[in-house]
Amino acid sequence: MTPIGQIPGKSNMPEKPDCRPVRTTLNFIKVRGDGSDDFVSYMDKPETHTKPCDNREVTVFDVSGHEEHFTLEQHGFQWLRHASGLKDFDDERLVKEVYYAESEKLLSDLLGVKRVVAANHKVRYGDRTGYPGQPCHKVHFDSSIPFAHQLVHDFFPAEAVELFKSRVVMVNIWRPLAPVLRDPLCVGEAHSVPPEDEITITIQHSTDESIPKMETNEVRHGKGHNRA
Repeated sequence: MTPIGQIPGKSNMPEKPDCRPVRTTLNFIKVRGDGSDDFVSYMDKPETHTKPCDNREVTVFDVSGHEEHFTLEQHGFQWLRHASGLKDFDDERLVKEVYYAESEKLLSDLLGVKRVVAANHKVRYGDRTGYPGQPCHKVHFDSSIPFAHQLVHDFFPAEAVELFKSRVVMVNIWRPLAPVLRDPLCVGEAHSVPPEDEITITIQHSTDESIPKMETNEVRHGKGHNRA
């Protein structure tokens, strides 16, 4: 399985003069490299979830009006217009019955692939105090490549070997449920983030080894990153 952020090839994201530059701060993971770094988060210990940050002032580009320029295959992200028939995204049952099917068809039509399976979802709200799905304010990949491979085995244990004979890709779909007034989504151009800037974080339970481990990749600051 190849997360979209790892599609090989040459970077081709132009810093177009008509894409408005915006100065902002992004939160990268701070890597000391002296043996004191802790790259494990414990599911049952919230205080371990936030790693030391390297806050950097950077330039991102507002691509409003130029969305059609960017493609999934070339840049690792793409904007689409899609009307969903789902009205209540707080209804777990309807999300799985209606939105999963819509998402599978959307990606099938876009990518022309043999099969699409919607695996899970999260609805993020920044205005609900104590809500577990707050916006994530750090630069990251949702999955490491080894964990993406493991997910294929977890979801399709009887088919995994056969599936890996073809290309398998993990794709995230993000949809605004209302006008975004703060915490806008920022994405990185795939080829501008080299593997050495990805820091794997292992997520596990502190005592219960029967709970499967997960992995996500946080990102340390690199000079060549392109962001939109």
